[in-house]
Amino acid sequence: MGTLGSTALKHFLETRRSAGLDKIRKEHLLKMLSGEKFTWRSMENLCSAIGEDEETTAALLLEIGARKSQSKGKDNWALISRVPFPDDTSAN
Repeated sequence: MGTLGSTALKHFLETRRSAGLDKIRKEHLLKMLSGEKFTWRSMENLCSAIGEDEETTAALLLEIGARKSQSKGKDNWALISRVPFPDDTSAN
């Protein structure tokens, strides 16, 4: 029973720490994508800024309401609130 309890506690602490780090990473991504100087940011710069791989960074970007550029060969991201999808603007 002791091993089960320590395993559960370890999992809880790791999950809690991970959630806290993700919150900080999302705040950094939002700040980068909300700045006046750049509307679009490269995946390379975003990954580097938060110290994560592309898969994790992309998931966090989607969670904060970002989208990938639809231009071929470009791996750039922006907030949907700043750069809506082309189809979204013609719906009005």
